[in-house]
Amino acid sequence: GNIVTISKLRENINGQVIRLALLSAHYKQPLDWNEKLIRDSQNTLNKWYSQFEKNDLEKLDEDLLKPLLEDLNTPEYVSKLHLLYDESSKGNKSSKSKFLAACNLIGLLEEDKQTWENFKKSKAKVDESFINKKIMNRNIARKKGDYKLADVIRKELEDNGVIIEDKQERTIWKY
Repeated sequence: GNIVTISKLRENINGQVIRLALLSAHYKQPLDWNEKLIRDSQNTLNKWYSQFEKNDLEKLDEDLLKPLLEDLNTPEYVSKLHLLYDESSKGNKSSKSKFLAACNLIGLLEEDKQTWENFKKSKAKVDESFINKKIMNRNIARKKGDYKLADVIRKELEDNGVIIEDKQERTIWKY
């Protein structure tokens, strides 16, 4: 009962998430496959897709490729991707282009952003009307000072794959 096939995983999880999870451990080391690993990989790709854009991919320099060339050290390569993402998110165009090219090299960020969002939406357990109703109930509870109920509603939405953020006088959400 503790074996999951790739085809079964792909029913509910995007292939890129599986790929990133597998690349997070060195091939010589055991991989602790669990829900947290999948969730962390999903969250990382959600964050990385914020930098996605179609452009001409830049040639990657030897320093970036070094972990892959020396014993296929994918965890170190992924850590370099995180650093490039940080630079890219600060507005560095060169880093953004390198980041996108480096992700593409290992089969990540190959879909466009809309396809990525549509996949997340198709696997959601709840629809938009349910989410909006829950957010409305949560906002009413917050206005009444019932923060315990508001937290319960937030947790219920999170359990259904919905993240909410309070911005000034309104609440925004995403899958």
